[in-house]
Amino acid sequence: MLTRLGVLAVLACSLIGCGENGGASAPPSTGGDSTPSWPSEGPRAVSAAWPPFTVMGRRAHPGNLKWRIDPADCPVAPERFREAAIRAMNRWQDTGAARFIEVEPARQADLVFSWHGGEHDECRFIEWDGGVAHAAGEGPVLAVIHFNKDADWDRRSLFCAALHEIGHILGLGHSPVAHAVMYGGYDETHVALTEHDLAGLHTIYGGGEDAENDLAIVHFDADGTPKTAAPALRRVLPADCRFTVLDANGDGNDDVMVWRGDRKLGPMMRYSFMINARIEKSTGPFVGITRPDRDTWVAEAQNGDTVLLDVRDDGRYVASGFNDAGIPGEPLPKGPLVLRNGLADRDGDGVLEQRTPLSPCTASGQKIVASADVDGDGHEDRLVVSDSVRGSFIMKWLLTAGDPNGAAAGATITAKSLCVGDLDGDGRPEGVVQGLVKTR
Repeated sequence: MLTRLGVLAVLACSLIGCGENGGASAPPSTGGDSTPSWPSEGPRAVSAAWPPFTVMGRRAHPGNLKWRIDPADCPVAPERFREAAIRAMNRWQDTGAARFIEVEPARQADLVFSWHGGEHDECRFIEWDGGVAHAAGEGPVLAVIHFNKDADWDRRSLFCAALHEIGHILGLGHSPVAHAVMYGGYDETHVALTEHDLAGLHTIYGGGEDAENDLAIVHFDADGTPKTAAPALRRVLPADCRFTVLDANGDGNDDVMVWRGDRKLGPMMRYSFMINARIEKSTGPFVGITRPDRDTWVAEAQNGDTVLLDVRDDGRYVASGFNDAGIPGEPLPKGPLVLRNGLADRDGDGVLEQRTPLSPCTASGQKIVASADVDGDGHEDRLVVSDSVRGSFIMKWLLTAGDPNGAAAGATITAKSLCVGDLDGDGRPEGVVQGLVKTR
């Protein structure tokens, strides 16, 4: 049995902080690089260096990516084109997340590097990067990287374009971080993967070092002990951010929502998941969601709808819903509004009577931060806070066996923040954890 865990996820967040506080061969030396002549698209504005990355998808078999070069219409020496592609693939392969295997020209490949004119309509774009190069899906080939045969190219520009486009092939979208390889524009200085690019890659395929601003994805043993379920979301939770777990788009799978919690203008991100609680994609950033003059909360209403709430100091608020794509939509009409995190405008006058989140309690007064059937007996168990230590909270699972007042001791978890939900829709709970310290 799995209840709507997102209901209590935001209660957990508000109570325990929720983030407030044969591969490619080595190419010969390149030499002779010069600045490429890119088609001009004007300046690009970056609102903030967060999120560090975005995710478009995941390759099912990144350790066995077959590739080849299609030299047709190549405006440079084919061997120079090949060596630039190999150099770029080696940068990604050196992370351990992917392996590229060259195949003969007549063989079917997962990835083809080829040439095309700047304007053509037949591509099923993975990501569009202007008139220079782009990644796309094409026929029986899983992916193709098209380089614009009409642009001016040298070794450095070929390498930079290939490095960026291979990131798209591996599932990374554009990053708002200006010095990242996956920033939405080419730059001759983008010749090495940054921590932001690596955070995205490790989020998709695993690996990387743990950090305080990660969100770990765990499942629970029968006594509630958390065990790693999938790669962590790397570097997605700066110190000034909040997060919660709920179903933002109504598809039956819970999402992880992250937003600024420090009353500064900022964006919101949504992370959605596939089977085995692996990340499927990110949506956003939704810019301008948080504002200097108000607090922002995301929670479920009593009717099950997901609501984005902007609350001023005097209790006045604006409530918005989410559409089927999980994107914040138009403001909701005024009327009575009660959220499952305790915020409430019961008389519908547009002013909250309860302005801070509340947590339910057990009969003995312990605050409940999540409810889920962790032991698989068909009855909800409860995660309660028992103490705090050095900025973290000590939480304990109470295994109810169907008795609301049952208190069979389950696992004890020490963490800064923990939200519970069903990320992959399999009916079993997962936890999203910041600062997991220890269990017993």
